[in-house]
Amino acid sequence: MLKIIHLASDEKFIDRGVNFFREDKRTFNSMLVVSDVLNNNYITSKPDYRFSSKQEAEICEVTNNYDAIVLHSLQRPFYKAIEESKNKFVIWIGMGFDYYDLIYPTKYHLMMEETKRFYISEISNLSEDTIHDQIRNTKASSEKLKIIRKIDAISTVLPCEHEMISSESISLPRYLSWNYIYEDLEDIFSNRSFSKKRSVIIGNSSDPSNNHLDVLKILEGVNINPDEKIIAPLSYGNRKYAEKVEEIFDKKYGGKFIPLKEYMSIQDYTNILEGANTCIMGHKRQQGMGNIIMMLRLGYKVYMNEESPAYSFLKKNGIKLFSLKDIERMKDEITKPLEHHYIIENIRIIKNLFNANKNRQRTKKIIDEMINKKLTHAKS
Repeated sequence: MLKIIHLASDEKFIDRGVNFFREDKRTFNSMLVVSDVLNNNYITSKPDYRFSSKQEAEICEVTNNYDAIVLHSLQRPFYKAIEESKNKFVIWIGMGFDYYDLIYPTKYHLMMEETKRFYISEISNLSEDTIHDQIRNTKASSEKLKIIRKIDAISTVLPCEHEMISSESISLPRYLSWNYIYEDLEDIFSNRSFSKKRSVIIGNSSDPSNNHLDVLKILEGVNINPDEKIIAPLSYGNRKYAEKVEEIFDKKYGGKFIPLKEYMSIQDYTNILEGANTCIMGHKRQQGMGNIIMMLRLGYKVYMNEESPAYSFLKKNGIKLFSLKDIERMKDEITKPLEHHYIIENIRIIKNLFNANKNRQRTKKIIDEMINKKLTHAKS
């Protein structure tokens, strides 16, 4: 039997991802979680192993007893285990935050101009000269690039992201398609109708890559009706940034502004989503895909940054989307409901793109490769 160790931090979707591997009866799967806090916020199952981020040697000692490693994101505490993973098949299931530094070297590269100016003047503790020096000169970590060469395969969230990173003259492992599927959300959606309340959700977190201040500027000429709300999920990310964003939006919109400051279950979050019909995502990178998929499933009109590979991916596959530039053109009707036939087609495409049966086939292919490497090593 193939023994697989899953290395993860406390992130959403990990349980769902590991379960795809557990379905294959040729495998024995264990989960190792790295966290510096006592309790999980997102992983619901009990990990087989739990270590702090400083216990790299202990992590390595555990992985030595397994045939293959699945990295649920690439993080520094996993480096030693990868370095010593001789003859093991190692696959990196990327989440975005763990590989976008290969495209955008600093967080400032992910910010649009208004948010960048705001962040530098109001949030950062560094001088402007230091920040601009970082923006000009910071490069991907040579240590990380060395570790990446030890990995057999990578699954970026979107196929085009693999191409984007490779075009930056960085040699990535070969691409194997795989996803944290959202099909299990169908039980939540099955008894829900399409959202009919005209309100706007902005972003998915309090990370400055949401570019809240640029979205606010874009909305300057947009008429928000008295019964419409501006909703901003701010439950995780940069706390100081969240407080400032809340203050600025509250000053602009008063009682129309609703900040979501506490983490909530998918069920509760879906209830919130039913109170709106429009989403604006200002990210330059792929981010908040789970949110976007849920919103499309509820019939939302979605506006995205054209620079985002998620925007290009969804448009290429036929999803009816709008860009940030469309907001000014459509300023009197940004919350006008999406036409019914577009809603139905968007749902059909999403179900086809993020399909559990397809992912079972992809998981089988990955496990086949793990077994082949194990057998090859045994014969040598």
